[in-house]
Order: sequence, then C-alpha cells, then structure tokens
Amino acid sequence: MSSVVDMFKRMDLDATGLEAVKAAVKAEDYAAAEAAYLEYYRTRNPPVLDWHTEHRGGNSFQTNSTGWNFLTRIPELITWTDRGRVKGLISRERGYTFSRTDGIKPSKYTVLDLADMLLDNQVFIPYHPEDGIQDLGPDWNWEHVPAVVGRRWTLSLPYQYFLRALAQAYWLTDDERYVAKLVKIATHYVSYVDGRSSWIWIPDMQLARNYQQLMPFILSWEGLLPHDFCVIQSWLSGGCAASMEAVTGAPGNQLLFNGLGLAWLGVGMPEFKDALRWRERGFGEVEEFFGEGAFYPDGSSKENSYGYVVGASAAGLEALTLAQENGWDFLKNLHCPMLLRAEFLAYTAKPDGSYVWTGDSTRGSAFDYVEAVADSADRKDLQYIVSFGQRGTLPARKSSWYAYGGVGVMRSDWDRGANYLFFDVGPVGVIHGHEGKLAVEVVAYGRSLVEDLGIHTYATTEQDIPFHNFFTASAAHNTVVVDGKSQARLKTGPFTTDHPLPNPWYSTATCDFLSGSYTEGYMEVTDDEIDKSVVHRRSVMFVKGRNVGDPEYWIITDHLTGDGAHTCEQLFHLIPIEVGVDPTTKTVQTVTKNRPNLAFIPAITEGIEVEIVEGRTEPNLQGWYCGGGPRPTPAPCVTYHRTGMLPTVFQTVLVPMKTGEAALPNVESLGTPNDGWIRVTFPNARQDIYCSPVEAGHRQLGDIAFTGEAALVRRDSDGTLLDWVVVGGENLQYRGELLPATRE
Repeated sequence: MSSVVDMFKRMDLDATGLEAVKAAVKAEDYAAAEAAYLEYYRTRNPPVLDWHTEHRGGNSFQTNSTGWNFLTRIPELITWTDRGRVKGLISRERGYTFSRTDGIKPSKYTVLDLADMLLDNQVFIPYHPEDGIQDLGPDWNWEHVPAVVGRRWTLSLPYQYFLRALAQAYWLTDDERYVAKLVKIATHYVSYVDGRSSWIWIPDMQLARNYQQLMPFILSWEGLLPHDFCVIQSWLSGGCAASMEAVTGAPGNQLLFNGLGLAWLGVGMPEFKDALRWRERGFGEVEEFFGEGAFYPDGSSKENSYGYVVGASAAGLEALTLAQENGWDFLKNLHCPMLLRAEFLAYTAKPDGSYVWTGDSTRGSAFDYVEAVADSADRKDLQYIVSFGQRGTLPARKSSWYAYGGVGVMRSDWDRGANYLFFDVGPVGVIHGHEGKLAVEVVAYGRSLVEDLGIHTYATTEQDIPFHNFFTASAAHNTVVVDGKSQARLKTGPFTTDHPLPNPWYSTATCDFLSGSYTEGYMEVTDDEIDKSVVHRRSVMFVKGRNVGDPEYWIITDHLTGDGAHTCEQLFHLIPIEVGVDPTTKTVQTVTKNRPNLAFIPAITEGIEVEIVEGRTEPNLQGWYCGGGPRPTPAPCVTYHRTGMLPTVFQTVLVPMKTGEAALPNVESLGTPNDGWIRVTFPNARQDIYCSPVEAGHRQLGDIAFTGEAALVRRDSDGTLLDWVVVGGENLQYRGELLPATRE
C-alpha cells in the first residue's frame, strides 16, 4: 500500500493551515502529522462540493432514493458541522427502486434498512433491484458476482454509492456503528486496490467524487482515527490520481469522467502539490469532451448510445458547477456546446420525454439536463418541450435532421400523443455502439411500440455472452439482416465522420423523407470474415395529415442489391405485446384494447413470408426484450423474409392506430416491384401513390412521372390531385401537366 508518509511528501506543506502538519513531518512524528492533518480538514474553509445524486427521470425523493439519497431536500453545501441541520432532511420513509421494465417503483426498504444490511455485509442496489440482496461475506468480497447477473453489478459495487446509506443513517440516528462501517469499507477497498489500479480503472473516477462527498459525515465522527482518514486521503492523492493521470486516449464518456474525477481531486484537495495539474487536466478533458472530443458541430453525439450521452451531459453540468462555485477560471467555452447538446436531446426525445435506446442504452429521460440548460439560456422552445407545453414557446419545427450524427426524427406534433419515428443512418459511434445502422424506433399516438433493444448486461458469464452478442448484433435491431448475418461496423467502421452526411433529408407540411445506405458488409457474430456482396438502402417517408382527420403513416422501403441468392429479413422488434396476423395480406397488427396500436402492411406479398418470432433460443436467439428484470423477456419480433436472387425489395407501410380504431388501408405494389411504386387506398377511396426507387433518377408509372429521390402523390377518389411532393427533384408530371416539385 502507498504509505501515509508518501502522502505527506505529495503535500504542499507550506500552504496556509498546514503549519502543524509540516512541523510534525519535519520531526518525523507521523502519528502527530496524521492528527494535525485531520484537524486541518475540520477547520479549513471547505471548497463547495455538491452532494451529488444520479437522477433517473426527475429530481425528487422518488428518483433520488434509487441512488441511496434519502435527503428530501439537498442543501447547497454540506459540511461536517451540519449534522443537526441535515438530520431533519433525511427521510425515514421507504425509498424507491428503478428497473427498465417498471421504471420507478416503491421499495421495501428505508435508508435504515439498507444501512442495516450493510452492517451485515449485504448490499442491495435500488437501481438494479433484479440482483436482489447480495451477501459479500465478512471479508467483503469486492469481486463477488450475483448468480443472476444484472447489467451493471460489476461496476456499481465498487462505485460504492451504497455508502450514502451508512452516512445518512449515522446522522439520522447518531449510531456510530454506521459511520464505523462506512470507514471500514472504504479503507478495506483502498487496501484492496492500491497498487493494482489496472484491476478496475473506471471506479477511480467515481470515488474521487464519492469519497469527498462522504467526507463531511466521516469528519463528524469523534471516534474517527486519524490514520484511517489519512489512508483514504493517501489513496485519493496517490493511487486514485495516478490511475486517472495514466489514462491516454479514453474513448467517449470515459474521457469526460476521467477528467471530472481529476477535477474533483484538484478542487477538493488543493493542499496537494499536484492539485493545479489535476484541475487543469481534469477540466481540460471535460472541455475537450464537450468540444470536438465527443460532439459534432450540430450538437449530435459521436457516441451512439443515448443513455450514456444523457449521463455525460449531466456530468458536464456538474463540472461547470464545480468550477464556478469554487471560483476556478475553467470551462468558459462550455455553455455553447452544452446548449447544442440540450437542443439535440430535446428535439430527438420521444413524445413521453424519454430518449431512444440506441447502443448500450437503458430507458430514461434527458429532460432534467435540458431544463437546467434551457432555463440558464432562457430558451423558450426547450422550456416548452421539457414542460410538455406548460411554459415556453412552441418550437418552430417538429421533425429534425442532424447531419453529423446521421439522426432523423419524424414527428407529428409536440404533445404526448404524437406519432414519432427515429431513423439512424449515421456512424456506429466511438463507444457503446451496436450494429443497428438504418434501424428505426416507432411511437404510435404516444405509445412506444417498436424499440431498439439497448443492452442486457455487460457480464461475461457463460449464460450471458449469447444474449450480449445478440443484443449488440443486427438481429436485435429494426433493420434488415442478410443470411442471418450481422452488420460489421464494429470491425470496419466508420465510427465517426468529419463532415455533414449527404443523406437526402426532406421535411415539409406534407411529408418527411430520409434515406441511407449500408455498404460495409455482413458477418457471423463469431467470425471475422465479412461478405460485402450485398448493399442495403433504406428510405423512410412520413406521410403527414395536413387537415384534421387526415391519415398519417410511414412507408419503409428496403432495397437490397448485389450478387447471388440470399435470405433477407426485415425486422421490427416490439415491446412485450399481443399481436395478430392476417395470413392473406400478411398484415401484422398489435391488438391491445383501449390503447393505441400499430399495423405493419407489406406492399409486396409475393415470395415474402411473415413470421412472429418470440422467445426463440434455437437455432439462434430472436424475439427478446431487455426492458428489465434479471433476464431478457420474450417479445414479438415481426419478421418479413424472402430467399432468392438479388435485387429484392421490401416495402412496408406502418400505420399508427388511435384507441378504438380498426379500419386499415389497402396497400399494393404497382408495376415492377423493384421499381418501388406502391398504392395506399383508404376506406373513403382516397389514394396515395408513392415511389422510392433504388437510386435517384427518372421514374414513370402511367400518368405520373418525376425525376428525383422519391415522389408522393395524394389524390381524391375521382383522381383529383390533393397534394404532392417530389423529393430531390424540380417538378412532377401528372396527367400531362407539369407541376412544381411540391404544392407548397
């Protein structure tokens, strides 16, 4: 273990307040030096170190208690003399848990229950309740893994947020057993990892903050041994700092949290010689992350996993607060990129305020972060979004395209009952990305039905590797799989882009349109051989309702080109839900009573088979949902597949259905299927004619012709032209008349 003697060598003993420490060190009376250092900490003018908590959808007792924070109100600053003031803020009520299936639910445990468990070496993690109560034994096994592995146990345990329960229980009851156990666990961990930081690096970032936040509770204990205090301080200034300073080229949010950890050390422990370097490097890494390190100029993220994007954004606010409240002249340039990030997270949010599940995401919301930034910048549009229209100003646009991240959002409105589609045509991302290019997520009248599956677990046990591989691969995403193989971008890239993507994006009052291509090849998950003989091009058209009662829906067109015969599967992963299948039209429809539903209607039925796969284990995994619980849950995967020579095409109309709505349009392919023409006929005999060819050019069908990426013609039952759009073109020919590219 790094000795306490070495810690004193790292100190600036000439700093004001350390005179007694310096004298004791000079006399080589290290017991006296330890006592003097403890006294210095109790009498110094403390830096502002916020009592931090992890919000899971809101800042309340319900959400805060999922992270062992039972304070009903969080004071701006907690010092070791504030026991009496803070004691009255600590709730004795039962807290809450958070799971990806059920969200925030009441827990069986109070803060004292959780603290009493810890006295018996038992740990319960409220934000991973699926792990249950875990017994670490009298020797406190830091490498213990639950029999049923939750997603984050192996990191959540060494983060040691559970020590908050012991700290609050101590101030609530004045029972010294709690704080004694806290110190014992912390010093045990320090002894366990000191000198072997390569065992697990990431918790060092969190503990640089966590231990300092707990220090007021520790310092208030009259029985605190100066040596135990110095053991913690020695590790923070020694092994913990060294492990973070040794990091080079940290990817994604790891760069941010490494910098944040160093910043906490530099601000919270200014008595050390290296404090200035910790601050400069730490805040520098935070600024780099929010600059070109992790974000694009339009606010979209180089990390294609929105759960991590949101967490990192909140950490940026924490860093900014840490610098400003302590008077350090850092992060002056952070406001603009943080505002761009808030815009991106607000404008891509689902109607219920949650973010999509791309990459290693879990369910959650960015609205805490967006609201804080919106209020500081007085952005009325963002205030409107996060308040669901209760304040602020209605945004000027509904749908959005982010050309760097390759993210398209097609939205009908800004209310909770809106229709919404998310379309990912961008790079795989620098970290936490999945093989889900050209995937979509779909919300029908406010109900999220087609979802990315996120990640089940990071565990590498034998039972979890198959599911980890499945949820990472293309088969778990709402895209197209070729010959049962996955996309290969995690092998080939591209991981980021240096310029805005050239994908055609078109948004008007009539429709939204976006297309993208996947060209990097397909491979078996357990193999390195990549087959690049097949190219997938997907376009999505959102047909909007201009007038009240007008139908609105999406048309997804998948062109697959290449050589030879292949089996191609178009996949739509649903939440756990009941579905019905029409074997004649091959239409699939969710059938929940008294809720909005969604129908999938293929335009081309010849040669295409439909299958609902749910909970399959052999010959490969399919039809699983990882929205919560200790294990993945069976859920329907709508699969349209065809085997044959390329080229081939899938055209599927996704129709959102209001509660109680039953009538569906008739959808049919026109002309040669590979040309991409379809007709959608509604019960009132109105028709929409649509074409999305494999590539831009001149196309004609009967009395309709255009040159461009795609075209939509909406007409009444008698053929009267009601509306039209040509995407990427200049005009439309209809019944011999030359019209502009759009009615607008």
